[in-house]
Amino acid sequence: MSKRGTSRREFWISHLRKWRTQGGTMKAYAQANKLAVGNFYAAKSAYARELTRNDRTATTDGPKITLLPVQRAPALESIRVSLPNGVRIEVPGIVNGEQWRALLESLGHRG
Repeated sequence: MSKRGTSRREFWISHLRKWRTQGGTMKAYAQANKLAVGNFYAAKSAYARELTRNDRTATTDGPKITLLPVQRAPALESIRVSLPNGVRIEVPGIVNGEQWRALLESLGHRG
């Protein structure tokens, strides 16, 4: 790659890293830094793999991420619904959203 191409690459990668660090939209960053918005988007596409690869291997002084153990909530055995008219319904806990919708719609219709 030519020296000019290398400096162009470094220019755009530098701005892309600064944009990621600052947050916000690409358009706002480009406008604030007097960059052509279309060129900024094109640079992101052109250097995306390199940015991702370099970001994975680079060390940062930013906040450290801590992973915490997660426990899955126990499955419900059943769900009980008591209606104002005294009717009680017990439904298995494995009912999905569509089944709930159908059940509640049918309860809303009077025969």
